[in-house]
Amino acid sequence: MASKAKQIYWAVRRVLTEKPGIMVERWETQTGDRVLPDDHFETMVYYADGPVNLYQIRQWYEPLKALDEQSPVLIVCRSVTAALELLEESPLPVAYAGRVEDLENLVDRQRFATALYVNQNTRNFQMMRFNTMLHVFISHGESDKSYMVSGQTKCYDYSFIAGEAAAERLGQHLINYDVDTKTIRIGDPKDAETQMGPLVSDAQGEKVMEYIARGREEGAELVTGGTRLRPEGCAAGFFVAPTVFAGVTDDMTIAREEIFGPVMCVLGFDTEAEAVARANATSFGLAAGVFTRDL
Repeated sequence: MASKAKQIYWAVRRVLTEKPGIMVERWETQTGDRVLPDDHFETMVYYADGPVNLYQIRQWYEPLKALDEQSPVLIVCRSVTAALELLEESPLPVAYAGRVEDLENLVDRQRFATALYVNQNTRNFQMMRFNTMLHVFISHGESDKSYMVSGQTKCYDYSFIAGEAAAERLGQHLINYDVDTKTIRIGDPKDAETQMGPLVSDAQGEKVMEYIARGREEGAELVTGGTRLRPEGCAAGFFVAPTVFAGVTDDMTIAREEIFGPVMCVLGFDTEAEAVARANATSFGLAAGVFTRDL
């Protein structure tokens, strides 16, 4: 095992440091004969624990495979022994980043918009210092253990929680933590606590996903969302995650057409005349909001 671990260590180090070759269509294994393409992965799943806790990430394989179709996923492992197991079983690409320098190199070479965390490992903070992406705690389960109300939860941009009981626990135990701001309740529109309900049909859901794909193709930056959702108790509903695009320009389809879905486009402006001209440059009476300190 020691020799194999040493072999995979240097193999993955080469993956992180060598100039990439031609992008491959799929990864059967992530060893030295495969090179990660530059500027490709958008979602990082960060795992800093050892092999004994790999169950925390295994349960996410199927949702991550679905996410990978919209926002390419890379599992980044900090433990070489855990990386060995993941390389053999994971349906998604795996990279080993033992040092902080390896993380820096990887972040520089990719376009990560989101980092997902499956546990509260203290080495999560070595990743959370990067300010070019959202940091989201997805946990690996829900219980009334003290682990679930760790103060570390306050450091993530958002946390996925399992229902109202979890939200109440966080509100009771965490000091100066705004549960309503940090969490979004998606579910049954008949429930008064629901903040975002489903779309009218599966066909409309597909239309919204097509607009999201068009936005990415035309160069907009997907800040968050962009995927289908299956909230607990609403598996048959037609849900799309709240989606925000930045770096949008006036000529992009998502800025000029009505999407009829939970998609926000953010466009910057410098002058009042520029904002008025933009509002008048569309064929539709699209709703918009203005955020400024100088109106």
